[in-house]
Amino acid sequence: MKNFLKIIKSKEAISDIIGNILLIALIVAVFAVTALFFFGYMQIINKPYLIEITASRLDPNTIEIMNRGGQDIDKLDISNGNPFTVTIGGVVSTPASGSFNENIGSIGKFNASPGSHIIITGVFKDNSTHILYDSFI
Repeated sequence: MKNFLKIIKSKEAISDIIGNILLIALIVAVFAVTALFFFGYMQIINKPYLIEITASRLDPNTIEIMNRGGQDIDKLDISNGNPFTVTIGGVVSTPASGSFNENIGSIGKFNASPGSHIIITGVFKDNSTHILYDSFI
């Protein structure tokens, strides 16, 4: 019983070495969290461009793609011609009829078999290329 009372009456809670180790671990953890937070916000994040493009199937072998505009339509780079690239089933395609381009309301009809993977990218004035449409039709 005397040993038990001796432990209870002890005024030392943790040795100095263990206290220093815990303090260093706490500082390292706080620094790591602060660094992750700070450097996470330092990354350059590309702004998404908002252009509405719709695609619909007209018949088993033809799809229609329409440029419906959007708030970033004026940011398309038209200096090299058509800023859009239409890829159907992994192959860059041109319209079978019509003209799908930077003009709002432009419509192109493309040959595409059912279930084709359609990807439409756009080139912008900041020399970036963004996927604007990605779907299976």
